[in-house]
Amino acid sequence: MIRSKIGAFIKLYDVPATQFWLGAVAIGLRYGSGDGTRASLVPGIVALVSVSVVLFFLMGVNDYFDIGIDSKKNERAVLANGEISMETARIAVGLVGVLGLALALSVSIQFFLFTLAVFVLISLYSVPPVRYKRFYPFSTIGEILGACMLFLVGVSVVSLPSSSALVVSTVVALVAASSRLRHEVRYADFDSQTDKRTFAVVHGANRIRLVSRFLLVLAVIEVAAMGFWGLLTVANALLAGLFIVLPLLVRQVQSSRYLRMTALVWGFALYLVALFLPSF
Repeated sequence: MIRSKIGAFIKLYDVPATQFWLGAVAIGLRYGSGDGTRASLVPGIVALVSVSVVLFFLMGVNDYFDIGIDSKKNERAVLANGEISMETARIAVGLVGVLGLALALSVSIQFFLFTLAVFVLISLYSVPPVRYKRFYPFSTIGEILGACMLFLVGVSVVSLPSSSALVVSTVVALVAASSRLRHEVRYADFDSQTDKRTFAVVHGANRIRLVSRFLLVLAVIEVAAMGFWGLLTVANALLAGLFIVLPLLVRQVQSSRYLRMTALVWGFALYLVALFLPSF
C-alpha cells in the first residue's frame, strides 16, 4: 500500500521528467563555477532540493489541470485513474511550490529571484486563465525558454549570470528544443485528433523528427566550438556533453530491470557532479 502510494506521487511529480530540467540547472552551476568560484556545500545542496521541488510543482500542477487530456491519453494518469484524489493533489502540489520558494530564499536573493521567475513561467504555462500551453507555438517556445532560465538558476547558485552565460545557455536551448520536438512527434497522432497544433502536427512528424536530431548534432558542435574558443572549460564542456547524451542513454536502458532506476536519478547525479567536480 505504502509502496503503491509512493509510486503514485512519483508519477504525479513525474520525477523522471524532472531529471532533464535538473540537468540544465547542473550545467549552469558548473558554468558558474568555471572561474574558480565554487558553490558552498550546504547552499549548493539546499539549492538542489529547492529547484527539485519547484520542478515537482511544475509537473504536478500540469497534471492537475491536464486531467481531462490525460484521461484520454491514459498514460501515467494518476489523477484520472483515481490513484490520488484531486484534493490530495492540490495540497501536495501547493506544498512543494511553497517549500521550493522558501528554500530558494534561504540560499540567496539572486537564486530566489531566478527561481521565482521559473516558478511564474511554470504557472503561466499550465494554470488558467493564461495557460499558454494551449497556443501554438508558445507552448514549445515556453519550454525552451524555461530550460534557458533553469541554466541561469544554476549559475545564480554561485554568482549573477553574465552576458557570456546567456550565450552558453543556447546549448541548453538546443537540447531542450530537440527534446520537446521529439515529444511532439510521439504524440502527433493524438494531438491531431484533438485539434492541438504543434510543430509535428503543422509541419509533419517525419520532418520534425529530422529537425530534432539535427538540433542535437548542432548542440554537440556548439559545445566543441565554445570549448575551442574558451567559453567553456574542459570540465564544463564534458558536463555539457553528458547533458546531451545522458537522456538518450537513459531511454535506451529503460527496458532493463537493473538500470531502470537511472531515469529517477540521473539529473540529481549530474548536479552533484557539477557541485563537486574540480575546475580544469
